[in-house]
Amino acid sequence: MSLTGQSEEATVPLRKTLGEIQQAANAAILSSEAAARGMAGAILVGGQAWQTIKVLVEALEQMAEATSQIGTSAGQQATVTAQISQAMRDIDQVARRNVAAIYQVQPAARNLTMLSNRLAGIVATEPEPAERARSR
Repeated sequence: MSLTGQSEEATVPLRKTLGEIQQAANAAILSSEAAARGMAGAILVGGQAWQTIKVLVEALEQMAEATSQIGTSAGQQATVTAQISQAMRDIDQVARRNVAAIYQVQPAARNLTMLSNRLAGIVATEPEPAERARSR
């Protein structure tokens, strides 16, 4: 066999090995591309999940704030209700005192009217000061 024939025979296994390496490299590249696409998808899904979580957290914060405001309003309403109730009791006491005062003033007013009528009668029967001076 000639040197060329021997060279060709020696390169066959080398070509076969290089072909296998090329196929393995192509498979690795395809696998890497698929993994990259998978990672990109995972990153996209992760980003969407993060946005959803962010919106959910904001909604929960708003709910907490609203709940706090409702609690504050309920407390204020309870305070105002208690103040109104006390004011109504105070008004009732004042009204009762006014009624009692009216009952106490009535006899005095009757007496004053009677005394006024008596005084008017006395004044009516008394002569005028000028007439009194002439009669002396």
